[in-house]
Amino acid sequence: MRTPLKSFAVITMAGLASVCLCQPAPKYSLSISLREITVKAGTPVVLDITTKNISGQEIMAGTIVGSAESAFDITLTDSDGNPTLETRYGRKIHDKEPRGNLLDTHSEMVVHLKPGDTTQELIYLSGIYDLTHPGKYIVQLSRTVYANDAAVNSGVKTIIESNSVTLTVTN
Repeated sequence: MRTPLKSFAVITMAGLASVCLCQPAPKYSLSISLREITVKAGTPVVLDITTKNISGQEIMAGTIVGSAESAFDITLTDSDGNPTLETRYGRKIHDKEPRGNLLDTHSEMVVHLKPGDTTQELIYLSGIYDLTHPGKYIVQLSRTVYANDAAVNSGVKTIIESNSVTLTVTN
């Protein structure tokens, strides 16, 4: 037999669970790879991105056709952890310079991914960052996702991070 105090605790706990503003578990993972891990200074550098459904259900995911730099937060540092200088285009897309007549030249599609399915995107790193100086650079991506409109309004978000990869630039 439940006492009034136990019943109150059960009802209260059930009520709290329904309003919990917790960070939801990610439904997909991000992994990145470089087409070339060693390049000569000034050579185009392309980063390939794989998004994989790691949930047990079909999900919808946005995917970019064209260079996907606007869909991700990119961290690109030298071997000492210092941020890499951006190109003029990089400064414009990151709103550090006026965009002027810069147009966003990508299209976004929504795809349905079954459990285990993947989708591919790419970023032209050398168009965004100054990779003309020899050295080692470390790249990592993240993407911020919201479960629904209520999560956007309340600020509850999930940040999904990729693995890190190392790029070597030579003379």
